[in-house]
Amino acid sequence: MTERLYFDEPYRTEFEASVVDRVEIEGKPALILNRTCFYPTAGGQQCDRGIINDVSVIDVVDQDGEIIHVLEREITGDGVRGCIDWRRRFDFMQQHSGQHVLSQSFFRILDANTKSAHLGEGSSTIEIARGTLSREEAHAVENVANKIVFENRAIKTYLRSEDELSSMPLRRTPKKKGRIRIVEIDGFDFTPCGGTHCRRTGEIGLIKTGRWEKIRGHVRIQFLCGNRALTEYRWKSETVEELADRFSARGADVLSLVMKQTDEIKELKANVKEVTLKALDMEVHELLSKAPVLGELKIVKAVYQNRPSEDMKTLATMITESEKSIALLGNCDEKGQLVFSCSKGLPYTMNDLVAEACAKIGGRGGGSPDLAFGGGTQPENVEDAIEHVFQQILKG
Repeated sequence: MTERLYFDEPYRTEFEASVVDRVEIEGKPALILNRTCFYPTAGGQQCDRGIINDVSVIDVVDQDGEIIHVLEREITGDGVRGCIDWRRRFDFMQQHSGQHVLSQSFFRILDANTKSAHLGEGSSTIEIARGTLSREEAHAVENVANKIVFENRAIKTYLRSEDELSSMPLRRTPKKKGRIRIVEIDGFDFTPCGGTHCRRTGEIGLIKTGRWEKIRGHVRIQFLCGNRALTEYRWKSETVEELADRFSARGADVLSLVMKQTDEIKELKANVKEVTLKALDMEVHELLSKAPVLGELKIVKAVYQNRPSEDMKTLATMITESEKSIALLGNCDEKGQLVFSCSKGLPYTMNDLVAEACAKIGGRGGGSPDLAFGGGTQPENVEDAIEHVFQQILKG
């Protein structure tokens, strides 16, 4: 069994050890040592990273009581020296300790037990046994959690037998048998846990909840602690300050101003769309009035410069919905584009025709029998491609 130095010395960053065995994990060399500071992925907490003899440790796995250190490359020799990435370790110590405080706060304020927790690389989540959560409730829980942080309470770890646990106010029951490691936040939270934690709650720093969502009849909440919370506050604060400068307003007024501007933009877009449709309707009538006639069928063909593809699709559809017709539209910019459409019920397959035309402009296309589009790298051939299809339709 690997001696786990991080249990009693979570602030220790370097150690010396002997190689017990060499194995392979997913094609990568790995070491089992007699002792280690490296915490393995477990209990929702990510593993430590660092180096062993100047070789990067890319994963740490707990397997049958042994800690397996997955390496970037092979290491020779029986004695090694390891060093963990302290910034990463302390980050997860802040998140894990903060999660304990937050979980107990949810229990005390909302009588909501924590069903699961995940400490991610960027953000962390806890899932609580509650169907809803309001902003006011989240703030009340945050207030209690940060009060415990500001009180700078001691965080202690110790082992207890199963008999001794019955008299302790545990937040959750242990998942293992035998002597159990307890993490106690002085007089506030008692939890069976094998993770790494801060010495005192003051080291956790700010605890801040984020977005939440319903999942499996519960609520899953994002949260950040310590340096992560500071980093998020910093960019959010800078964003608000920049917006306030742009609006020449106070930061507190930015949200209402942005919402007002968003509503105005939506209204402007609706007006532009209405005007555009009216202009397209006039263009449709003009194109149909000049279109060649084949029996009762009108064939509209037109080539544009730098016209948006969505605009052409709308135009083609409007043409073929207005009268019994076929629309053969092309666009030339850096590439060639084609949009073919026909009225429903006509014996033509636009997807076949557009595929044939696209071959002439160095590309390909597809779609349905009624509406198809495509493109190619030879815009100079768009007009000839449309004319080729037009002649085929005339010949029947």
